[in-house]
Amino acid sequence: MIRLATSNRLEALADALADDVAATGRTLYDQVELVVPNRLVEGFVKRKLAVRLGVAANVRARTLGAFLRDAAARIAPEVRIADRDAIEGELLALFHDPRRSGGPRAELGPVDAYLASADDAEGRDRRRVQLAGKLADLFDAYAFSRPEMLAAWRRGSLAPDVDPDAQRWQRELWLALHGRGGPLAPPAARTLPDLFAERPAPALAGLSVFVFGISYVARLYRTIFASLGRDNAVRLYTLNPCREFWEDLEPARRGGDGRRFPRRRVREQLTLFQSSTERDAISPSAAEAAAGDESPLLARWGRPGRDNLRLLNQLTDCDFTSCFAGP
Repeated sequence: MIRLATSNRLEALADALADDVAATGRTLYDQVELVVPNRLVEGFVKRKLAVRLGVAANVRARTLGAFLRDAAARIAPEVRIADRDAIEGELLALFHDPRRSGGPRAELGPVDAYLASADDAEGRDRRRVQLAGKLADLFDAYAFSRPEMLAAWRRGSLAPDVDPDAQRWQRELWLALHGRGGPLAPPAARTLPDLFAERPAPALAGLSVFVFGISYVARLYRTIFASLGRDNAVRLYTLNPCREFWEDLEPARRGGDGRRFPRRRVREQLTLFQSSTERDAISPSAAEAAAGDESPLLARWGRPGRDNLRLLNQLTDCDFTSCFAGP
């Protein structure tokens, strides 16, 4: 079961979470599973719980990644999770093995050139560590946000909407880890999205988790929420600046100017107006009319949040609790 609560104020969301925790009838010995984006939000929520419940005890707060890794270990303890830390360690081993990373393959030319340009052995080691960390972040994010590109890499091709020169050397490194014979190749190792897509979470049946303040996640995280929500209570608390249902404004956006949201490959900076001339010429009322009935700030600035809420509403069939606070 998945429940969604939205509000324009973080304080109102925290009050809703405290009310839901109190409604469970828990005692001090019952653990509260709390998922937060960072330690600052964790402290804020715990203070709210202490005010509402009298004491904030036995609250286990973790980031989303840490929570999902623990859940995956309970679901499939025999499977190695190919997360960011595992990827970084394997990349470091690969960069220190000349048979795997320093061969004649042209695809790895940019990597070899970067490592070889260091002044001494200590500099090369530093570059290995830095490159492994950056690529680990990137490959871990690809598992959640670019599954189509990774599938193309497994087939030996490239994604059509990404720079092919950057893809070639990244694909070579990724396949060295996740391809056939690699240390993170399935079935011995799986990424979190793949694991939750293949296996529901029966071992976690009865779990109640509160996910607070995470305003945007990659779409495959929502697939994971759906898997967890089959047999567990998952409560999501997220900010939403718009009290109305944003999808009601979709026709105005569909017929609007596509230049407002250029594709990533265009490499344009999103701006409030298209040019300084347009900025000077368009009055606020004209800009409002150009966006239809939608606020121009929501139309031009709120797209990531709107898309996130659309997919969260799909998880709950648009059954959510509104906790909006007036000015």
